Amino acid sequence: MLSVLDLLDNAAMLSDTQVCFVPGDPAVSSAGELCRAAHVAAGWWRARTAPGESVGCVLTTSFDAIAVAYGAWLAGLRLVSLPYPGQGAAPGDYLSSLKLMCKIADVKLVMIDPVYVDLVPTTQGLSFERFNAYHGARALAAASTSTGSFVQFTSGTTSNPKGICLSLEALGAAVSSCIEALEPTEREVCVSWLPLSHDMGFIGICLAALAATAPPWNTRGSLVMIRPEEFLRNPMVWLRQCSDRAATFTAAPAFGLDIAARIMRASPPGSLDLSRMRAVITGA
Repeated sequence: MLSVLDLLDNAAMLSDTQVCFVPGDPAVSSAGELCRAAHVAAGWWRARTAPGESVGCVLTTSFDAIAVAYGAWLAGLRLVSLPYPGQGAAPGDYLSSLKLMCKIADVKLVMIDPVYVDLVPTTQGLSFERFNAYHGARALAAASTSTGSFVQFTSGTTSNPKGICLSLEALGAAVSSCIEALEPTEREVCVSWLPLSHDMGFIGICLAALAATAPPWNTRGSLVMIRPEEFLRNPMVWLRQCSDRAATFTAAPAFGLDIAARIMRASPPGSLDLSRMRAVITGA
C-alpha cells in the first residue's frame, strides 16, 4: 500500500503539475518545488524535534504551510492539524481551544501563519513559529526511517474535540480513494477555497489533486488554491478562477453552492464559462 509520502514523492518526480495560490502570489509552483521545499522544512524540523514527536500546524492556504506539513512527515513526525480562527473569533476563546487540542495531542510546538501571530501570545508549555521559519535551513537528505502520521480533530461543536490518528498508509489509501471516486481524465484543473485545516480541503482536494498527477492516474493540469478568507470577502473570486482557468472540478459545502447559484443568476450571460466543469464535490 502506498503511503501519502509515496504518492507525493511520485508526483514530485513524475509530473509537471502547476500549483497556484490566490490571492497575492502570482508565481506558479510545482509539485517538485513543493517537494524540495519540504526537504528543507524537514531539515528544520529535524533540528528541533525527535522522530515520532507530535507537532501542530494551523494549516493555512500557502506554499509554506504545505511544505512544512509535507516536511513534518519526511522528518518522521506526527502532524497534528489544528483549526485556524473563525471570523470574529475572540482571541481568548481561540487560544483556549487551541491549548486543549495541543494538550490532547501532546503538542509543544505549533506552526502558524504570520497573520495569526497576534492571536497566540506566548503561552507556558506551548511555542509558536511562523511557517516561513524553515527558510534557509539545511535540507534533509533522506526521509526519516521512523514513520510519521497525521491527526485530524473533530469540530468540537457537540463535545470536546477528539483527535483521530491516521498512519501515512491510511492517509494514502484515503487520498487514492478520493481520486478513484472522481475518475480523473487526462487533464484536470482543480480550483478550491476549502480550508486546509479541514480534511476535505487538505486530503480530498490538496493532497488528492497533487497525487493524481502521478501513476497510476497520470493527469495533467493544475491546482488553484484560494485562501478561504478571500472567498468569504469576495465569493466571485471562486467562480472567476473556475471560469478563467477552465476548471474541471471544485468543491464546496452547501452554502457555497447556494452562493454560486445566486452569483450565476445575477451575472450577465456569457460572463462566466463553467462548461469544462465535470465534477463538484459537496460537503452537505
